[in-house]
Amino acid sequence: MALSKSMQKAQIPLPCELCEIETKIQWKCIDCILLLCDKCKNKVHSKFKKAKDHKIITIKEVGLHGDDSGQNISDTQCKDQQDTQIRIKAIREYTTELSQVVHIIQCSDNGFWIHDCDSEKIQKVTLQPDSSLKVLLELKDFAQCTSLTRNGDLLISDLTSNLQILNGNGKKLTISIYNFKSYKVDPIHINKENQLIVGAIKKSPVDYSVPGGGVVIVINMDGNIKPNITKEDERGRVVTLEKGTILNVYSGHADINSKNHPFKPQRLVATQKDNIIVSDTLNNTLHILDNSGHLLFYCNTMEAGVMGPFSMVVIEPGKLLIGCSTPVISANNAKIYEVEISKDI
Repeated sequence: MALSKSMQKAQIPLPCELCEIETKIQWKCIDCILLLCDKCKNKVHSKFKKAKDHKIITIKEVGLHGDDSGQNISDTQCKDQQDTQIRIKAIREYTTELSQVVHIIQCSDNGFWIHDCDSEKIQKVTLQPDSSLKVLLELKDFAQCTSLTRNGDLLISDLTSNLQILNGNGKKLTISIYNFKSYKVDPIHINKENQLIVGAIKKSPVDYSVPGGGVVIVINMDGNIKPNITKEDERGRVVTLEKGTILNVYSGHADINSKNHPFKPQRLVATQKDNIIVSDTLNNTLHILDNSGHLLFYCNTMEAGVMGPFSMVVIEPGKLLIGCSTPVISANNAKIYEVEISKDI
């Protein structure tokens, strides 16, 4: 998004001030003072708060509505844009026995699965009224990533080819039917269509400078691999896919990320509005994207006292649990924060 406060005079056609890529400008929002391409007008701007009340005109009408912007678009000066940063409010804090809350998953019985890669702990916990955590079950096993099936089984990736599974209220992990042979599985996710989506990398040695070192694989829950396998290399970015085709690539924002503060997404979660919240742990930032992967807003979590946001789960509209990492990995006191966030997200 165009968030810069500086005044710069462009010598070339200006790109869309939301995606900053498309130079075919077709619209202008009078209220936001934004020049828009057709896609961003329909897919991104429409999600802005009170967007339905904004006045949008075609480029041919610019200068005819007393909007003080009748200059040629190729040499117009950029005006100050609205601050698209949103804020969260921490309303409760829980202290865990983990050094990092790498993943947090809500169960149907109001419990939560959390785990930590470093201390090799997988716990099922409940949140108590006095802001304490009650540990219902603890497994001393390594988990890189977890996901919950529809029948309540916990699927676990441990950077091997096979996913492990904890059935129902069992107390011991077993090998699942999901085997990816020549790949090591890292992130896993079960979508609304009850498909298992895994991110995997080729077994060592892996040359990350060569594209194709990683894949995204979609399979049915019966273990049958679907034909769409999308190759990607491992970088700090969020890739939006649609039927195996790359729809958009988001690599952070210049107001937040730079060479010294690179975009390093850790986890993401979908909201009830079908947007995506991405945690950028090292920069203490949440990036809120639409379902096409375009940035809508960003949030500095340090303003709410939330440091090192890692994992997330939406517990109800306007409420989010954020599992954090500790500044010192060996310290087993990582926090989970219950925060309020706009219901419009």
